[in-house]
Amino acid sequence: MINAQTKKIINVLQSLYQEHHKQMKVIFKGEEAVLFCLYKKFKLQDVTPSEISEELNISTARVAASLNRMQAKELITREIDPDDRRKIIIKLTEKGIHAAESLKENQLAKINVILTKLGEQKVAELLTIIEKINLILKEEKENA
Repeated sequence: MINAQTKKIINVLQSLYQEHHKQMKVIFKGEEAVLFCLYKKFKLQDVTPSEISEELNISTARVAASLNRMQAKELITREIDPDDRRKIIIKLTEKGIHAAESLKENQLAKINVILTKLGEQKVAELLTIIEKINLILKEEKENA
């Protein structure tokens, strides 16, 4: 049964989404997500477009479009895998590494503004709640 608190939480989350979904979509689905994925997860590794697609849970077509734009900006290189000529290897360029680091710093600065405005006590409470939600979701997944 849905109670008043549940409805309020749903309304607040929907409002957050409606007001800020374009910003979040860029962060989680766009070129920036691919760039950050390459930087964070695959910085020192060779990676294929399909691995990026799998990691970000986005279509290979979306990955290809992002990679095309990134290559035009000289953020990545594409090379044929010498062991399997059917595979394309994606690597960050120095420019790509700097762009990812800048993106990371910008995102941290934005989050820091929010956390500063919340205050130390509210941030501690928020972290406790998020950690608890994570545990509950893991338990639910294991029991499913």
